Amino acid sequence: MKHIQKNRTYLSVYLVIVLLAIVAAYAVSLQTFGFNWVIVSLTGVILLIIIRIYTIAIAFYKQIKEITLQQQKESEEEISISDIINQKNTGQQEEKEQQEEELDKLIEQLSGESDAEQLAQKLLARLGEELHIVQGLVYQYSSETEKFEVLSTFAYYGEEPPQPFTIGEGLSGQAARDQHRILLTELPDDYTEVISGLGKRQPKMLLLAPLIYEKKTVALVELSFFEKLEEQKIDKFEGILNKLAKHFA
Repeated sequence: MKHIQKNRTYLSVYLVIVLLAIVAAYAVSLQTFGFNWVIVSLTGVILLIIIRIYTIAIAFYKQIKEITLQQQKESEEEISISDIINQKNTGQQEEKEQQEEELDKLIEQLSGESDAEQLAQKLLARLGEELHIVQGLVYQYSSETEKFEVLSTFAYYGEEPPQPFTIGEGLSGQAARDQHRILLTELPDDYTEVISGLGKRQPKMLLLAPLIYEKKTVALVELSFFEKLEEQKIDKFEGILNKLAKHFA
């Protein structure tokens, strides 16, 4: 913003200098050649053009200023996923309503993407930044293949690409079929090798969370963490996911 303001000041100074130069040139020509309608007309046209360019530049500056201020406002008002799930439950109705408002604002921010793949990437990026997930995958149900296909990944480093699965197939398929999360903690050293899409790195916790829309599982999120999340926080996280579910249907 300071840079924009500085450029506007320069523009104003340059305009004054140019106008003074034109006036000086006109005065010199007047003394040299006397009054001449051609010179007067030409000088007037040049002045009008310069003033018009200046007004266009000022209008452009105002638009840039408005856009910059809006972006700053959106950045300041951005609600984080970690803030939502770390909020303590309270019996105060006013605080509950505030929490719901923040949740709705978060969902609005995340669901700004109309494309499901872009939304999945945005979600995983936010989770990686805020919840420090080891790895993340989002699967979306395909009516054509009748399988859950990989839609987006975060920090995936498996030797083979994550494979699609059907309802009831493996742990992910069970979570999708039962429409309930599967939470695994204190995994044995060799356990991650048989979990779809998680490679060989040892997490502390694995979360398989289905996204339910109109009583159907439309997507599934696989997340692995270095640190364990409390059940209460996981419940809130599932609430966020299911409010986003319609965008994957």
